[in-house]
Amino acid sequence: MNHIHESRRAFVARSAATLAASIAGAPLFVRAQSAPLKPGIISAATYAPTYSDPDAPRWKASGEFVTIHPACTDITHDSPNPTVLGCGLARMKDGAVMTVYSTPTGYYSKPGTTWIAGRVTKDGGKSWSPESVIARHPDCQPSHPSVLTTRDGVIHVFYLGFKTWKWKGVNPTDETQSDLWTTRSSDNGATWSEPQMIFKGYTGASNGAIETRDGHLIVPYSHYVNDPGRLVNQASVSTDGGKSWSLSNDIDIGGAGDHEGALEPCVIELKDGRVWMLIRTSRKFFWESFSSDGGKTWSEAKATTIDATSAPGHLTRLADGRIALVWNRTQKKRTELHLALSSDEGKTWTPSMNVAKGTPGGATYPFVIEIDPGELWTGYHNVPKGWNFPRARHLRVSVSAVIKNVGR
Repeated sequence: MNHIHESRRAFVARSAATLAASIAGAPLFVRAQSAPLKPGIISAATYAPTYSDPDAPRWKASGEFVTIHPACTDITHDSPNPTVLGCGLARMKDGAVMTVYSTPTGYYSKPGTTWIAGRVTKDGGKSWSPESVIARHPDCQPSHPSVLTTRDGVIHVFYLGFKTWKWKGVNPTDETQSDLWTTRSSDNGATWSEPQMIFKGYTGASNGAIETRDGHLIVPYSHYVNDPGRLVNQASVSTDGGKSWSLSNDIDIGGAGDHEGALEPCVIELKDGRVWMLIRTSRKFFWESFSSDGGKTWSEAKATTIDATSAPGHLTRLADGRIALVWNRTQKKRTELHLALSSDEGKTWTPSMNVAKGTPGGATYPFVIEIDPGELWTGYHNVPKGWNFPRARHLRVSVSAVIKNVGR
């Protein structure tokens, strides 16, 4: 990511500043300004507080450091392990929901001591099955997975095979390696295919995948290039259900540094058949790129008007045709997680609803999916002790609650 190497000291300092502001009297529950947005714009003003409501329901605790909006329900699974990295969710063909993650330790443990795991809930997140092992590697640390169920019922899991991160001068060293792998299950998670590498190099996060209407599987990610060292975006694409993969062109917006350039994208198919890529940057806004051929080639990236701190977002299509976006906004950085809806394919958005707050450690690196029509499940990470010990958390919120509470 470069979440693997983000400065813990800087992140904790930002979190402490946010906590100090809240102690000083920042309102707990506020309504945002309701003036219409300009086309495509989600600005900081759209969630500026206008009043506090002392009679509003109290925010709920989710673990030690996170609170969630009163309209949300905590559905975090109860893993006893110190590291739970990965918050992706997928509805299985029998209606159950699976989450996948890496555990029990982080990137810098001895190779072979971390694995990709899954748990399943059949009761809306009230209880979760015992942990099952999806993939292990003896020579690397399988880490930070995402998951997708395709229309044929096959479950696809994508994850990092982290080995080494080293940076010297203006470039990563030749030893720097974190490949991208996949495995799949055709029997509802009972057995898994032999892991398959779909990208060789260094990528720092697996941020979801999609199946297009014509059956393309598209897995977006960022990876290092040199001179100067920076991150560019790319996609691995399969047209045969994950049996074979090809690589798209790179999407390069320039920059120099181990956390600069085009980072950790997410993708969604638009109604006109194009695929939209939303890109993390350090430039206070998401950038975007489009593909008209199922992810094989991508347009030159340009800035959007969606304000965002340097953290990834995630998109999903709702049953009613709208798009939901979950992300960290610029003003509160990674300490607040927001949801917004678009009725015009991402051109304009509702004011956002703050669904989770994390201090210390934030509420970040999210995932969102509509499990049933009108019901959103959102995963995210609280990271109070740094990215070697992250903790994935999950919540459930109705689309109607998001509409009712936008700007709050």
